[in-house]
Amino acid sequence: MEIPKPAIPIANCIDVAAAYEDTVGLRRLLTLADRSPTGERSAAAVVVLKGLSRHQLNLARLHHSLSLRRTVDDFRTFIASARASVGDEKAKLSDRATALELFGYDAPYAQEEFALLAKLLSPKVPDELQAGAVAACERYSDRAAVEMLLAAWNGFSPARRSQTLDVCLSRATCAELLVAAVAAKRISPAEIGVARTQALLNHKSAELRQQAKAALQSDFNADRKRVVDGYQAALSLVGDAARGREVFVKSCANCHKLGDLGHAIGPDLMAITDNSPATMLISLFDPNRAVESKYVAYTAETDAGLTYTGVLAAETSNEITLALADGKRQSLLRNGLESFRSSAKSFMPEGLEKDLPPQKVADLLAFLLQRK
Repeated sequence: MEIPKPAIPIANCIDVAAAYEDTVGLRRLLTLADRSPTGERSAAAVVVLKGLSRHQLNLARLHHSLSLRRTVDDFRTFIASARASVGDEKAKLSDRATALELFGYDAPYAQEEFALLAKLLSPKVPDELQAGAVAACERYSDRAAVEMLLAAWNGFSPARRSQTLDVCLSRATCAELLVAAVAAKRISPAEIGVARTQALLNHKSAELRQQAKAALQSDFNADRKRVVDGYQAALSLVGDAARGREVFVKSCANCHKLGDLGHAIGPDLMAITDNSPATMLISLFDPNRAVESKYVAYTAETDAGLTYTGVLAAETSNEITLALADGKRQSLLRNGLESFRSSAKSFMPEGLEKDLPPQKVADLLAFLLQRK
């Protein structure tokens, strides 16, 4: 008899069999998944494992049943081979990604899986596999999985950082690790984002709320505030938009585009809704007070000894593209990266006050407001 495709019979039956802990039904479903056509076995196994998990069952628990033990052993043998394929660079990328979905469901093999996952969190690895590795970490109750994600934070793209933050917020114990990383200055509060910051500050755990408040509000740069305060006088000066245009071209156009001037690396100044002069002062002289993740600076070092710093403009499975300060774009193969890390700071530099006396700032603001 031809074995039907796994997605239909298993998906339809696994919840019923798991809910009633029907050993006969579970044995048949495990066998059906294990004997599925080669290209469908991993997908079928994922359906089984997810179904068991929904009902607080797992292979370790089923293995205690004498009537299921041999079937579970056979099922684990297949999973072991799929697990090995994840680290096989010669295997198809889609097969490796599907096999990753099997991770996190069988506690006795967690440490073995951790060793593989740690290697996949490298920027050298195709983004599809990085995404699968981050998703797998959420399925472990072991705090070590989240600690592994946070250790790889500086090498993550904005998309993987966002995914990691969601993993951290999925459990209180994981959120504690995130808050601790912020408190230890390993992650900047600005990188958490407004929505997730509010989720931490309003967490149901009073202890976590207190820890989050202390950590997320502690990263206040007093030196930058003094600089901003020192330029308040510029707000009362009369600016000249024509001179301000010259200031923009010299000091801002490398990274900002305004009409036919400059390069679109930093935020689109015409799209910023809060364009009050006071807010602009903060953006000029304290750029890290509230920086979006997509404008964080990254530094890539290649195996050839070259170094590039810019904003992550694009990425594919095989390469990343940095937008550099001169407006050029540099594409780099992932497997040619020696390192790839974030500075955790805005690509816009601090220290513009060295070149911008108050009158030039007033002129610049006049030009920007005129164009707005």
